[in-house]
Amino acid sequence: MFTFDLDSEDLFEERAKQFVGAWGIPAPIVTRVRARIRDMWSDQAGGWTPEWGREAETAESHGDWLLAALCWGAAKFPTIATPIRAEAFRRQLAAYEKAAPSFPVFFERRRFVVAGPDGATEVAAHIFQRRRRRRGGLLVICGGVDTWKIELHNAAVRMARLTGFAVVALDNPGTGETTAPISPHADRIVAETISAVAGGGGPVGMVGVSFAGLWAAKLALDGRVDAAISLGGPVGAQVIQDVRALPNGMPGIVAHAAQLNELPAVEDYQGFITEFSLRQQGYFDRPPVSPVLAINGDHDHFVPLADTTVFTGLPGCEAWVVRDGTHCAPERLSTIMPPAVMWLIARMTGRPLDKAGAALLKPLAVPSLRHDLG
Repeated sequence: MFTFDLDSEDLFEERAKQFVGAWGIPAPIVTRVRARIRDMWSDQAGGWTPEWGREAETAESHGDWLLAALCWGAAKFPTIATPIRAEAFRRQLAAYEKAAPSFPVFFERRRFVVAGPDGATEVAAHIFQRRRRRRGGLLVICGGVDTWKIELHNAAVRMARLTGFAVVALDNPGTGETTAPISPHADRIVAETISAVAGGGGPVGMVGVSFAGLWAAKLALDGRVDAAISLGGPVGAQVIQDVRALPNGMPGIVAHAAQLNELPAVEDYQGFITEFSLRQQGYFDRPPVSPVLAINGDHDHFVPLADTTVFTGLPGCEAWVVRDGTHCAPERLSTIMPPAVMWLIARMTGRPLDKAGAALLKPLAVPSLRHDLG
């Protein structure tokens, strides 16, 4: 557990839209917390965690346990780098458990011990299903190194209601309740968890957000899932020249997911990150077993554009590039994700879309090296 250089205002500038649009925290709350915060790591008034904690406690006092859980999630953001953030995470889990009876879908929380690259590891899965007209199969959604499974709640609920599939939300290795660190072969943890939940029945698709886009792509390319969406996934098609220079604390966030005690030296960090590359592992030198849809903005300051467009050269795979979009294209997610999920379902089931679905998907399915979504 260690802190690192990170300016709170820069983080808000980058992530405010994500807190509102993807997580579901009301914009007025984000605005007023932003006005109060003066320091990223302080545990006093004006610190990131105490100020978000005030909003979480207010939500708890009103009985709004889901909002409280989301605010506690913001309080522990972007990683458990201080003791007060560990407490915020504990309170997030408690608030979410109290919110569960109000969810508009069936919800189940399950824990597993699965095999990982370095031995057994504990994981927790959140499972969502609509109450009627269910379909056989599984959709898995997994977030990045700073956005964990509870922050994916609204996306998971929407996917369950839209598709009829069981939706499983997981923490990326090294984050949340997945105890083993992130590592170049931590995809085994994700795959073993999927197998434990699925039990061998029905097709499986995966949506990997940010760093988990790497795992989604990897599991599809070698056939461990039937289709995948990699949303802003750092698949290593192009080498990042200076990992330590990535903005807004990302080197420190990834180092925490790797359970390191400090930021590695530049050369050591570069070598560590290179080991994750699917190009280095030979995945782009052979035909994919299952299709991948890669999506990202063309102004991503973390992940090179080539990590998206590389998929246009692979049979059955596609790349959608969002014009003027940033990392994971939060500016257009409400437009992108419905047709993307329909693409995923069509590929994982092998069944054609109905006319309405096909009409929605058609404008986004034109094959090209780079497909701009204006």
